[in-house]
Amino acid sequence: MQPSIVSVLDSIHAEVDSRIEAEVFLGAPDDTSPGVYIVPIQYIESHTHHIVSSNRSDDRSAPGYTITCMMVACPANNYAAIDSGIKYLHDHPVLEAGNETIRLTPSFPSLDELTQIFVSAGISLRLSVMFEVRVIRKE
Repeated sequence: MQPSIVSVLDSIHAEVDSRIEAEVFLGAPDDTSPGVYIVPIQYIESHTHHIVSSNRSDDRSAPGYTITCMMVACPANNYAAIDSGIKYLHDHPVLEAGNETIRLTPSFPSLDELTQIFVSAGISLRLSVMFEVRVIRKE
């Protein structure tokens, strides 16, 4: 059974929060609470995610999903907070959570795509980094 989106986001939140100096929140940024906010942007189901078995001949595909997230600085110019978040993503691209491996992969949207995300979410433009979350199930 695939882990829930909430449990995956909670795992990422807990891991990032324990490893960087800035306060870490899950959800839309609130300028009254400085730190780094992890904002889920998009959810995509996939039928080609991989199940990794201890027996390599038994590896197979299974339904899975990808979550596109944004790590956002709060306040908008909090360079130290976003820098620690980016460093974390760079240094820890893989998280282990129970029977799943969570891969965090930086994503590089165009300026137009970023602007559309901020405008549609009603968030003022600010320092941010986008990344994709993929869950790989181990058996």
